[in-house]
Amino acid sequence: MKNYFSNKLRELRRNADVTQDRLAEVLGVTPQTVSKWERAETYPDIETLPGIANYFGVSIDELLGNDKQSERRDIEENFLRYLGKLNDEAWFDLCLFYLRKYPRDPQVATLFLQQLSCNCREKLPEYAHLAYETCEQLLADCADRTYRYEAVRSICFICPEEEVERWHDKLSQVWSPERLDVWAQRCRCLDDERSHRAFVQAANFYEAVNMTARLYESEGEESEPTFIAAWYETVIRTLGGLSGVATLDDVPDGWMSEYEYALIRLSAACFSIGENDKGYIALERSVALYERWTNIPDAALLDLGNPLVYGETKIVKSQPLLLLTNGKQCPFHYRGFYAMENLPGILSATSGWDGFDAVRNEDKFKQLCARVLTVEKRTE
Repeated sequence: MKNYFSNKLRELRRNADVTQDRLAEVLGVTPQTVSKWERAETYPDIETLPGIANYFGVSIDELLGNDKQSERRDIEENFLRYLGKLNDEAWFDLCLFYLRKYPRDPQVATLFLQQLSCNCREKLPEYAHLAYETCEQLLADCADRTYRYEAVRSICFICPEEEVERWHDKLSQVWSPERLDVWAQRCRCLDDERSHRAFVQAANFYEAVNMTARLYESEGEESEPTFIAAWYETVIRTLGGLSGVATLDDVPDGWMSEYEYALIRLSAACFSIGENDKGYIALERSVALYERWTNIPDAALLDLGNPLVYGETKIVKSQPLLLLTNGKQCPFHYRGFYAMENLPGILSATSGWDGFDAVRNEDKFKQLCARVLTVEKRTE
């Protein structure tokens, strides 16, 4: 602190174009005393500090280096500048030093946690308790999502397996690709490559389904039927890439509900613009998927296809669960089941699906509805 004060005093005095003699006169001390302050040989007493601060128009905290601005400058000039330039041992020691110096700085805290959890795990017996305290303090003080995520992520790498969910719940109780990524990286830290791959593959499916959800949301409630028809043709082609199939005859069981919604939306839009042949093709495929779906027992494990991307990850029919290849079950809130399980209601709806109004009295439409109702009665 003496060195900081001496440098700060010299900087303030020179910026104000004030001599040591003049400052000494104002403060009622000798010029030699001011000189010793600036050489960090002595330190002013507590009664003199307010006078120095007032004279230069700064706070005592700024004068002593306790203000946030000075703290940030210290961190950037004397800590962050060495990021990526030191070996693991030296960087850990510097992280620990700055954590003790600025225990509430979120950047310092997360860098300490990252270094301990990923690169200096041999130090866990000595510093795990400090890591837990640091993470709890950061979560209490800091609202920045990035720092909060990085802190919890690091703790999940070092805590017992049975505590991982409790820690991650401090961020969110909803499962997501982000949570699966934390599990994956934890497994990599523990050299469990099989489980690492299983979590990555499950996260891939989460991301793929999130992409389809964004596509549906991008349609827009006020869109014209011509746009909707073109849009869902694009969605179906996108689903082909995500599910790894070239034709609708090869749709994996786990993707049927996504195709179902896109096909029924495409069908209704085509009927609205008079493209009945295309509308019936889409509707027939939709009904065929529905019939196939109802022949699969509830709670059956559904294949996701595209094994290079999803591996052998399975989704449980009509249940919010993913089954990973390492045996772990993950909650999965899959809104895709809605369209598949509600096709009878969609086809008979008196509002919201006006596109079918143009063909409701046609024999072909009635026959397709009858097939759906037959399946529904059979499964009741």
